[in-house]
Amino acid sequence: MFVRYTVIVKQWRRWRPANVFAGGLFASVGLVSVGLVSATLVTASLSNLPPLRGPSPSAPDRLPISQTIVWAWERAESLEFLPSPKIAVAVLVGRLRLAAGTVTPFPRLQPLALPQDTPRIAVVRLESDPRQRPDLGSVQQQQVTAAILAWSTSPPGFDVLQIDFDATVSERDFYRRLLRDLRAQLPEAMPISITALASWCLGDAWLDGLPIDEAVPMLFRMGPDARLIRATLARGTDFSHPLCRSSYGLSSDEPLPVLRSNRRLYLFHPQAWSEPAWTGFHHRLTPDI
Repeated sequence: MFVRYTVIVKQWRRWRPANVFAGGLFASVGLVSVGLVSATLVTASLSNLPPLRGPSPSAPDRLPISQTIVWAWERAESLEFLPSPKIAVAVLVGRLRLAAGTVTPFPRLQPLALPQDTPRIAVVRLESDPRQRPDLGSVQQQQVTAAILAWSTSPPGFDVLQIDFDATVSERDFYRRLLRDLRAQLPEAMPISITALASWCLGDAWLDGLPIDEAVPMLFRMGPDARLIRATLARGTDFSHPLCRSSYGLSSDEPLPVLRSNRRLYLFHPQAWSEPAWTGFHHRLTPDI
C-alpha cells in the first residue's frame, strides 16, 4: 500500500509580535512582518502511519534506524519503489528566504508519493538574500522558529527535523540561537539534524555545544575545498568533530570520496528520482559501505 502526499496551503496568517506595530525601535527601522504558511500534508489513512522504529546499534540513540536516507527535494517525487522501511526519506517541506527585516516562506507544493511505512524526516532550508542582508535579530529569529515548528509538526508527522543552512561566520550566532530555540520548543523525543559544510567538520569549533544530534558532512558541491577534503578522507583521516562522524551527504552525479563503514548515508539526486537512478546509485555505494 502506498500513501500519496500532497502539500496544500491551509491558511495564511499574519505573524505580528505586539511590539512590531507599536512604534518605537521596530517601527523606526521599518521592520515588515511576514505571513507564515501553515502547511498540511494530506494523505489517505495518515493516522495509521507508524513512527520510526527506534535507534540503530551503530548510530546515536536519538536517530532513526535507517542507515540510508533519500532526500526528496523541491520537485514532484514518486518513491513507491523504495524498499520501505529500510530506506527513510528526508522531505524538503519548505524554504525560508531571509532578507532585511523579512522572512518569506516557500512551502512545499510538489506531490510526493511514498510507501506507507517509510520513516520521514522534515527538512527546512534557510537562505539569506545576498542583495538585502537579513538583520538576524530576535524578531526575525522568532519568525523562522515559528515557520519551522509549523512545518515540522504538521500531519502526517515527522520523527526528525533537519535544517539546511550554509551559515556564514556572521550568521553563526543567529543559527546557534535558532537551534537552541527549536530544541526548547520541539517535542523532547524529536532529534535535530543539520547539514554541515565539510570544512566545518575539520577542526572548526563552532559546532561545539550546539543542541543537535548530528551534523551531516556534505561531500558534494564542496567548491574550492573539494580537493583538500577528498584527499584528507583518502588518507584515512576522519572528521575531527564527533557530530560529523555518524553520517555522510552524497550526490549521485559526483565521484564518491573514500567512505568509512557504518555511517548513515543521505543521498541526493539532481533530478527527480527514478527506480533506475536509485538502483544505479545504490549499486555504486554497496561495495564502499
